[in-house]
Amino acid sequence: MASVMSDLKISVSRDVPPTVKLRGQVDFHNRDRMSEAFERCLKAGHRTIRADLSEVRYIDSSALSTLIRCAAKAMEMGASVELTGASDQVSRVLTLCGAAVYFSSLVEDVPVCGGQGSACVDHGFWRVSSFSVPACPETAAMARCRVEEVVRSMPFTRSEAQDILIAVGEAIANAIRHGCLCNPEHRIAIKCVAGSRRLSIDVTDPGAGFLPDVVPDHRPDSMVEGGMGIYMMRQLVDEVLFRFDGSTTVRLVKCVNTVTDPVAVN
Repeated sequence: MASVMSDLKISVSRDVPPTVKLRGQVDFHNRDRMSEAFERCLKAGHRTIRADLSEVRYIDSSALSTLIRCAAKAMEMGASVELTGASDQVSRVLTLCGAAVYFSSLVEDVPVCGGQGSACVDHGFWRVSSFSVPACPETAAMARCRVEEVVRSMPFTRSEAQDILIAVGEAIANAIRHGCLCNPEHRIAIKCVAGSRRLSIDVTDPGAGFLPDVVPDHRPDSMVEGGMGIYMMRQLVDEVLFRFDGSTTVRLVKCVNTVTDPVAVN
């Protein structure tokens, strides 16, 4: 019975990026071996690691939690784990625990899980694109272009796509100016989570944050300094959420309301 429980074979390719291929059953008896394989790849300095689960016959919750922790650690180190070949069972578990944001991948039928009361819940595919840039004005345009690549891949109208890019531009500018004080030694992190029915964009900076409830509600006859960017974001996307946990994260959510072909944003 012990040999059956530990039925796990792990191989790590010499490719760049490397692929950690798992075969057999992954459970609490052998999950540490899986974790060690990812640790070795991270220590070797790889920025991307592929996790191939196409030949995994079974994975229990403790092993899946370990896999998620590996992906979360990679993200903290500025790297990413691409999940490929996930079975229906793994997809269902990912659906339940909302772990999509920890992986850079495209998995069918795994929703982007939002909090209760979210403007829209995605029940299609998800894809995660995350990157960071130095906090200086010169990199703002580059960051917007990276986000535009994601927006182009989704069925937004031209007007909706423009709204998203304006809102993202405001979030990036605020992060550079206020969160990092235009100090290029700091970095801002941007994460785009694209689903079949919504796009979620997180912009994170190391700043202490602010009180979003006291941001002035601008009117055409008001020229109060500060807060215009947040006002614009709230007008242009479906949700604007804030998280302050030692850093500041602005989350922008735009739902797909129409079924059209992806459009170019000019």
